[in-house]
Amino acid sequence: MEQSIKSFIYLDDYKLYSLSSQMFQGFTEYIISGSTASTEEEEKQKGAFASGKMMSDILKKEKSSTEKKYLHDYAFNLLESELSNRGILHTITSTDTTDTIQSKGIVKVTGRAVFNDYSSLQSTMSRFNSIGESFGYFQISDQLKAIKDSVSNALNATKDRNQKAKIKNINTRTNSLLKNYLQENGLHIADEDIKHMLNIMEYGFHGELEFRVSPNGLPFQLSAILNREYLRDSEAHFVSKYSRQTEYDFTMIGIITQSGKTNESLAEREPNGIKNACLNLVDKLTIVENIFLGRVDNECIIDPIAIYREL
Repeated sequence: MEQSIKSFIYLDDYKLYSLSSQMFQGFTEYIISGSTASTEEEEKQKGAFASGKMMSDILKKEKSSTEKKYLHDYAFNLLESELSNRGILHTITSTDTTDTIQSKGIVKVTGRAVFNDYSSLQSTMSRFNSIGESFGYFQISDQLKAIKDSVSNALNATKDRNQKAKIKNINTRTNSLLKNYLQENGLHIADEDIKHMLNIMEYGFHGELEFRVSPNGLPFQLSAILNREYLRDSEAHFVSKYSRQTEYDFTMIGIITQSGKTNESLAEREPNGIKNACLNLVDKLTIVENIFLGRVDNECIIDPIAIYREL
């Protein structure tokens, strides 16, 4: 079967090497640092795997990280094929449920995706009023300019102190026109509200980057927290290229970490010692964390290995 061409957006090379070393019996880790040495080292593979020689060809110290990424892509194709051939890789279909995939180790899921960048969300929230003010200003800038010009002309046209004081008072009231407009149009949030929202978001989400796939015809989603170190591009570029809610299907391969029924809370322990007291606190902390990061009933969580778009 001819393998499709993949456009990778994420590839965890640590997991790639870890799994490959086990699958191909002795796949040696080649350069991880950015060494500029240009040496080649041929590794003999144990076992009668057809891909052994090809894997040994990948064991080269390359001159640049770009070349290394090319080899990572090729190495992943070999790994995915071997996982499929051995029946280790489970492709999620319309017959699967959150319970049936609980017993699967490595899964492959394809569908429309959503990039949920909590770091960007926090940044937007912290600058919400500033950005909203800029939007609002341009929407009523003509009105504001007309009022300021009228006030300026009126001040220049009179020398009466009382009259000038009245005109300046009108000018002061017009300064609140923009703020009122922003509040009426949802472009302003109370500073106190923003402070508490940011505090909750920073504690609960830690600026994480979530990738969520919704398979066609399935009533559940699969989500993964991405390690930014393994991204092929910046988050901003992803959004510009693909949108936060993609128009095309993406494939994610990873290890199932949470699925099926939710775990019940630990039994309360008698606080007759520091250890039991700490265990009780861990249970309480788990409850608090589940408010933010807990898996919902129609969700499976994956530790991602690779994400790509098939061309």
